[in-house]
Amino acid sequence: MLGVKIGDKHTYQDWGLRLLSYSIGMPEPQTKTIEVPGMSSVLDLTEALTGTVPYKRRTLSFTFSLRDLRYEKWQSVYSEIANYCHGQRMRIVLDTDPGYYYDGRCTVSSSKDNNVVSDVSISVDAEPFKHELSSTVEPWQWDGFNFITGVIRDYGDTQVNGSKSMTLVGFSRPEVPTFTCSAAMQLTIGSKTYSLPAGEFQNSDIIIPSGETPITLTGTGTVSILLKGDYL
Repeated sequence: MLGVKIGDKHTYQDWGLRLLSYSIGMPEPQTKTIEVPGMSSVLDLTEALTGTVPYKRRTLSFTFSLRDLRYEKWQSVYSEIANYCHGQRMRIVLDTDPGYYYDGRCTVSSSKDNNVVSDVSISVDAEPFKHELSSTVEPWQWDGFNFITGVIRDYGDTQVNGSKSMTLVGFSRPEVPTFTCSAAMQLTIGSKTYSLPAGEFQNSDIIIPSGETPITLTGTGTVSILLKGDYL
């Protein structure tokens, strides 16, 4: 039975909720335009800061039915679900899209007007993008992997002894990676070289675009490169 995984709980397997309908709202683009006196058009600065379109948060909505047969069971299950995720920030994975997750805060509501079934609704105020289930520094998970279009990215605990060249495969949107180094390193991309200090580090000038980006790491130690993968 199709359902939704919320944190470590599955709506059907753990709570017996039958999925009736759901909607995945698109995030609203955060556009920026300036009217120019004397011109019929406007100056569009939407992508001026980062080179990509920024978005507001999105809303996920799920409607379920619960065959509870009596009011006491409804009250018990409703309370269990609410105690688990109402107001909580959770990772959301759809059975229909198992390779990706949404990150957002849940709201639960329910109603019952007969002795057979009740309605349960869960909405999620989520980040604008869904992410690949396995980040580039986490243990790889084959569940949900698309063997036709999927790309295995394993950039965790990369050993560097002097110099190491590798190729990063970017996602559909440009992304600023997070580097975690055991010791200070240098990173070369094209003709530019950046210093990477020990510990966790981001540099907004280092942007990994879609497609392949060759890099060279120089130093001694381990480096993990986190790319989350953003998709609408």
